[in-house]
Amino acid sequence: MSSQTLPGSIPNLIFELKGDFEHSLEYDSDQIYEQTGGILQKILYRDIDTIKVQYIPYDHHNEPVQTSILKFEVGGWRIQDTDYDYSQTKYYYGSNYIISKETSIDTIMEYPDYVNSKEIVIVDETNMDDVVCMGCLEDQPNQLAHIGPNGCLGDYDI
Repeated sequence: MSSQTLPGSIPNLIFELKGDFEHSLEYDSDQIYEQTGGILQKILYRDIDTIKVQYIPYDHHNEPVQTSILKFEVGGWRIQDTDYDYSQTKYYYGSNYIISKETSIDTIMEYPDYVNSKEIVIVDETNMDDVVCMGCLEDQPNQLAHIGPNGCLGDYDI
């Protein structure tokens, strides 16, 4: 058992795409990425019944780094708690908005409610009708789904 591997029952709990993992085997970050597209950044703590792991659910540069505590209980591993770090994404997240980090404070003050333009996106997270990116609306894990007209990654020609 290595400190930078996970038991096969854990990757399918924490990563968006599911892989074909043997529960009795250990998997490293390369093996996990190959099957799930998720990034295992670091195992922060591990003992017989607790694992604290830092990861990105899938390889998409707008996803937050997640830190989860998993506990082994009757029936297997369970996620006990998860924290989200949005500092590496291109958006700031609030309780009722998402705003591009490229936006000036003057623009933010000018549009306190909902704005949808290339410079700023503020979205009421409780109302998915405000989201215009088809990749986000369909919860698509691949970057290509988030590119194009109204895409959150830009309107690049593909």
